[in-house]
Amino acid sequence: MSTLKDWAQLVRIPNTLTSCADVLAGMCIAGGTAHTFIQHPLAAAVGASASILLYWSGMALNDVFDVEEDRQSNRPGPIVSGRIPWRTARNVGVTLMVLGVIASVIAFACVPPTAWQPFLTPLAAATLLAFSILAYDGPLKKTMLAPAVMGLCRALNMGLGVVIVMSALGTRVETTALWPLLGHGVYVTGFTIAARKESDSEQMRSRLILGWLIAAVGISIFALGSYWYPGRAIGLGIIDETRTLPDSFRYSYAILFGLLSLPLARRAYGSIATLEPRKLGLAIKQAIVTILFFDAVIALHYSGSLPGILICLLVIPSTLLGRFFRST
Repeated sequence: MSTLKDWAQLVRIPNTLTSCADVLAGMCIAGGTAHTFIQHPLAAAVGASASILLYWSGMALNDVFDVEEDRQSNRPGPIVSGRIPWRTARNVGVTLMVLGVIASVIAFACVPPTAWQPFLTPLAAATLLAFSILAYDGPLKKTMLAPAVMGLCRALNMGLGVVIVMSALGTRVETTALWPLLGHGVYVTGFTIAARKESDSEQMRSRLILGWLIAAVGISIFALGSYWYPGRAIGLGIIDETRTLPDSFRYSYAILFGLLSLPLARRAYGSIATLEPRKLGLAIKQAIVTILFFDAVIALHYSGSLPGILICLLVIPSTLLGRFFRST
């Protein structure tokens, strides 16, 4: 009989908070200092819930699609062991996905003032995210496109927070403010390439080098975007041309992204140097946890210290959960 622990393992519960952090950071990108997720707690809660539902659906359906391969490789999991029936996991995964799309539209309605006409934008973003999740879990999982699709899923997840606020307030975000979405997508694509054969007893050094280099490019995009687009000079995502920010302000966030990536760089180097699956697993876990720190810096950059601190605090429960459940 299935237990809550089995379901928590199926949906990779330690990673859940990285998903909702993406949406909260996206809300900060669109809202600037005037409309953070703190000013709209209900929208933030519903939007984060939508992201969690979509993330859980993706994790459940991932194991549903991979059940035969997991059996052959003796990979542990609640479906393979029979603790959760395959059909039940499939039905729950699909239901969570539908609920996630619905919750995305409800989150849009929670940001006043709301004009109902633009609700199609968050609906379209959530639907595109759902189809991207299905594409990754299903037909594209074994192809060369899979890492890029995973990166797209994460970028769209952050974009969901952007469109929830942007559509409800009737504002637009400057193109340069969307650098974090690009950086996030490239970063996740990189470490997904590195993790492609995580369970294999022998790793390919060339694949690991390529994957971690692409992840480094994503981090560089975060850093360069923070320099080119000084977020604290915005309101509703629009640059205030009357303010001139010192170079020290511009450099500070770029340096912060670099410092936060140092523990990951050490883990990544270890995985390349030793080619040990255990070292790679530790590096991948570090890469996932680092998402929370990057999201916190993005929130700090665009909306101020309190949103950034609140997102950063999510590292604590995520780390504690990681002690009891596997995250990959």
